[in-house]
Amino acid sequence: MAGYGHSDCVRVPNGVDWNQFDSLPRDKQSVPTVGLLLGRGPVKGSEVALKAIELLQKEIPDVRVVAVSRDMLLSDWKLPDHFEFHYQPEQNLIPKIYQQSDCWIVSSVSEGFGMPGLEAAACHCPVVSTRCGGPDDYVREGVNGYLVDVGDAEAMAERVLRVLRLDNDSWKRLSAASHEVATEFDWDRSAEKLEKALYRWLEDRDSKHRSTA
Repeated sequence: MAGYGHSDCVRVPNGVDWNQFDSLPRDKQSVPTVGLLLGRGPVKGSEVALKAIELLQKEIPDVRVVAVSRDMLLSDWKLPDHFEFHYQPEQNLIPKIYQQSDCWIVSSVSEGFGMPGLEAAACHCPVVSTRCGGPDDYVREGVNGYLVDVGDAEAMAERVLRVLRLDNDSWKRLSAASHEVATEFDWDRSAEKLEKALYRWLEDRDSKHRSTA
């Protein structure tokens, strides 16, 4: 917004629905598991994610892949081994999908925010994302996941591999950090921040009116 000439801005972030996505600390899965949202539009970068998983499975062949989408899969996509697909899953199933993932992948070219990655973080899931906009707000490099350049399947595979190869205690620290970062995104806190900003705007407006009266 500063680039558009608005220097006095207040950032009010999206929030997590904690009634749906809150979770307890957990261990790694007995079978390494990655999760992702597959979208048919080019902006979602699904082909990059699938390429990264292909590279990943060359290093860990038994990696399980859990994907969700509101779209049907494209026939020309090369789907990985050990692939489980959930088409338009019920809302009560989505947290369970996050909670059975050891790493959540966000492969988008551009995101206004990227709620699935944040919801996964709330479910104690480390996140590997492209630097596509929104996820930059909740993926802290080396703390609860990693950021890679848009379109870089090799870097994405390497960072996911780094997460999956952690011993359980190290993974749990990354997992706990993901949940901790996600707690910064709360609808009540965002509403309070917006309310304060609106009151401040009204006070500034009234003050200007009084000074010119």
